[in-house]
Amino acid sequence: MAKKKKTLPEYDSERETRVLLEQMNKSIGIIAEQHGETNKNINEIKSELETVKMAVMENSANIKAIKFKLDTNITNHDKRITHLEEKVVV
Repeated sequence: MAKKKKTLPEYDSERETRVLLEQMNKSIGIIAEQHGETNKNINEIKSELETVKMAVMENSANIKAIKFKLDTNITNHDKRITHLEEKVVV
């Protein structure tokens, strides 16, 4: 008995193109999904950043108010100390 030689399938460029397009389509879908998730994360970060900005602005206002009070008290203390020094020297 003679062995039959297996014939190689003919090269099918259309099939290869379809397979490649299917792989690319899956990859593009994954990239789009990741892009959407990244945008969602960026929006969450922006929201948190706005909250932090508001807190910083509030803290800055409080610090300015405290500084003003301290400056006023220091000025008052300076006047009082000067007055006391004048009395002691007399």
